[in-house]
Amino acid sequence: MNMSSVAKIENSKKTEEDHDEEAEKGLSAEQECDEQVLYKIIDIMHSLFKANRSDFLPFFNAMLSKFAEMLAPASTAVERKCSLCVFDDLIEFTGEAAFRYQEYFLRIMMTSICDVTPDIRQAACYGVGMMAMHGGKPFIPACVEALPFLAQVCSQTDSSEGFMVANARENAISAVGKICRYLPKGTVNVDEILPHWVSWLPVITDEEEAPFVYGYLCDLVIQNNALILGENHSNLPRILSILAQALDNDMFAESEEALQRVLAIIRQVQNSPDTWRTLLSMIDTQDAEILVKITTERLQPQAS
Repeated sequence: MNMSSVAKIENSKKTEEDHDEEAEKGLSAEQECDEQVLYKIIDIMHSLFKANRSDFLPFFNAMLSKFAEMLAPASTAVERKCSLCVFDDLIEFTGEAAFRYQEYFLRIMMTSICDVTPDIRQAACYGVGMMAMHGGKPFIPACVEALPFLAQVCSQTDSSEGFMVANARENAISAVGKICRYLPKGTVNVDEILPHWVSWLPVITDEEEAPFVYGYLCDLVIQNNALILGENHSNLPRILSILAQALDNDMFAESEEALQRVLAIIRQVQNSPDTWRTLLSMIDTQDAEILVKITTERLQPQAS
């Protein structure tokens, strides 16, 4: 084989490689465009469910098979996530009526709680929270079944893995809280769950879940719940640190009500100056500095 032939082959290989690279770029751009269209469709579905609730179901029925197909294992992660988001909206905005569709999504939603893709985990965990909060009696067994899988997600504490990992984890934390808060008394052992739940806090990524999580924490503190506060309020330093980190990460931008409830608890502790100083000395220096800044800027001690 002469040098001319070698050069031709090399040039041919280079041309094929360039063509493959261009084709790959084209496919990637096409896929990205398809995904953006899909996200827009999901946004529209969310708005329609939110505005029309159960009245939207006859129209949803016409699209049901397509969203069910998107949950198939052969679908892309984006398709599966987007389909789960639609079924999340179905549960959130139609309540018990969503159970008539459970054969299309419920089992897949349960197995997706621990999916390897964080976006899918997040959507599944959010869906379980909606079952507990809005799904009523038909979804109670699924909520109970989901608890150990949610706990597994809650225990993933490596924040270095990225935003979506943290977001999935915080949706799982919120879902566990909703199960404790909204399921009928005695359905699950809340006394056993709560110490684990508070150990998973703080929530410092998901502004949408933060109002519920911290609202529920405030409820428990105000109720003087011994499992949360500990014997002789021994867990109060930990509670203050949790609230400090939530405030420092601006977790209440979506809920002034939740913010005011958190500030009220801090104010109540601050009203006992000796206790306040002692507690500040018991927590992380950075958390203490955050609380001092908050009390200086937003709170004034009030006479009890």
